[in-house]
Amino acid sequence: VQIVESVRNGDAVSQTILRHVGTAENEEELQKLLELAEAIKIRLEEERMPSLPLFLPDRVIKTPEVVDDKPLPVNLKNIREECRFNEGIVDVFGKLYDDLNFNTLFKGRFADINNAILKSCVLARLANPSSKYRTSELLEQDFAIKLPVDKIYRMMTNLEEMSADVKNVIRSSTLTLLNNNVNILFFDVTTLYFESFTEDELRSFGFSKDCKFKETQIVFSLITTRDGLPITYQVFPGKTQEMKTLIPVIQSLKKEYNINEINFAADRGMFCSENLDLLEAEKTKYVVAAKLKTMDKKTKEEILSINHDNDQNIFRLKEIQHNGRRLIVMYCPLRAQKDRKDRERLLERMNKKLDSDGKVEVSKLINNNGTKKYLKFDKSNKKTASLNKDKIKLEEQWDGIAGYVTNSTDPALEVISNYRRLWEIEESFRINKHDLKVRPIFHHDSKKIMAHMDICLLAYALARQLMYRFEVQQKSNISFEQIRNALLQTQASVLVDKETKKKYILPSKSTPLSNKLYQIMGIKRSMTPYLFTGAN
Repeated sequence: VQIVESVRNGDAVSQTILRHVGTAENEEELQKLLELAEAIKIRLEEERMPSLPLFLPDRVIKTPEVVDDKPLPVNLKNIREECRFNEGIVDVFGKLYDDLNFNTLFKGRFADINNAILKSCVLARLANPSSKYRTSELLEQDFAIKLPVDKIYRMMTNLEEMSADVKNVIRSSTLTLLNNNVNILFFDVTTLYFESFTEDELRSFGFSKDCKFKETQIVFSLITTRDGLPITYQVFPGKTQEMKTLIPVIQSLKKEYNINEINFAADRGMFCSENLDLLEAEKTKYVVAAKLKTMDKKTKEEILSINHDNDQNIFRLKEIQHNGRRLIVMYCPLRAQKDRKDRERLLERMNKKLDSDGKVEVSKLINNNGTKKYLKFDKSNKKTASLNKDKIKLEEQWDGIAGYVTNSTDPALEVISNYRRLWEIEESFRINKHDLKVRPIFHHDSKKIMAHMDICLLAYALARQLMYRFEVQQKSNISFEQIRNALLQTQASVLVDKETKKKYILPSKSTPLSNKLYQIMGIKRSMTPYLFTGAN
């Protein structure tokens, strides 16, 4: 058993024996030698890591603080573009990454190299989220960063052990930005699927919010401020019921972060007596959307009495007691109009599929609860159904009505206003799922799955931080996609003189938005070309 290194020089490949581990005389000895060789190989690689030819963010070509304005003696006919790299993502998000102390997560031996690799992966996810193999390619293509994928995986194995530190630094970055003035938190849960059908303790089948019922998944819970800034997150096995995620999250939130007073907002998926009892036991103020249609008959009659005068154009509020708790019921004309139009669109699609007898084949309909609730199934033939006109008429009574259970003593409109900010966390999931492509997840090992989540949430924290700073300073809203597009257009070219072999940096034109983003981060970007004298 030997450890051999292959080195390519042009088209030729040479091999050097680095270590002769030993000779085996049977299968058992061979297995032991292979295990020993693997351990030696890892140690050799780690010892050589600091000297690997990585081209990481801290070594990416940087514009000098003071650019020499003296003329450059250059013959343009000899100039060729060697490569083009992104400056905007590295400059703006790179500085924010350092300012938030994300660059000090790893400690001890190889801390510098691991912190640099982590920073590369986070910036790459902000710029062009992809699989780790594709990330390695894009780093070299877009940022002139040479980072083999096996080094990314080794860093991820180490990162998983520091998930608590990642959560702490994210939480700290949010609280520091808001001067520790956080009095309301939003909680929601989503599912993230894998390109896999194999179950284990973490990956399992369950109710998928992405309608990926054939793939395994995990359940991902997120807590944010009312501005969408992350406080903490937690991952559960894919088969975990949504309402079962709230209790462990609240308990860990109070234990780990020592937050005494919390105003909590969550959607109707969290509505159950067990969760409400816990929130009250933890002395946590809450507002949770109520499942009005599942309540007892007497309560539903009291709720529906909010429309007793039949004037459908008046906004109304009503408060009643339900199981000893404050239930705020609201009728909103705009919501009623939306509910009515949504139902009419659904019924119109279903009517087109009805035959002359008013029957429809169930297989031709979309199989979800929204469709089933308007159907009346034949007892003799479960494959056909007809429209349930009584159920449709009953549904019309609930148009525009919503309810909120709370233990807050604040005015009803203020309670509803706090709940309505829950859209921020929905936007947070959209950013994570679509902009940062947190799913599908391609990893199978639980350590790498958790490390993948940590990388994505570090990227999300940076995105939200910059969005918040822009909105505060510029007094206008901005999406992450707008920020990313502006910074991706902020590039520079490495030009080489084919005769003198000297290299020059030519910054690209800045956009008005990228200029504002640089200004927000306190960065001055020179447009003057300069001679590059750094290491390549």
